[in-house]
Amino acid sequence: MKTWQLQEAKIHLSEVVRKAISDGPQNSTLHGKPAAVVVSYAAYLTSIIHEGYQNRNFQSKIEVIATVAR
Repeated sequence: MKTWQLQEAKIHLSEVVRKAISDGPQNSTLHGKPAAVVVSYAAYLTSIIHEGYQNRNFQSKIEVIATVAR
């Protein structure tokens, strides 16, 4: 996972997103500390679905995803 300083990530946001899609999660730091991770939409959905299998709110999460996707 590549790490970007927040200022650098802001300037190169398109590149950060493309790399998240092609290479996986991209870490961003703020004042030298981990602050955020940019992931592809597919990775995000996979994570949500995987989490859903592990708890009872699976159906409600799928409904939310379906609503947002419309």
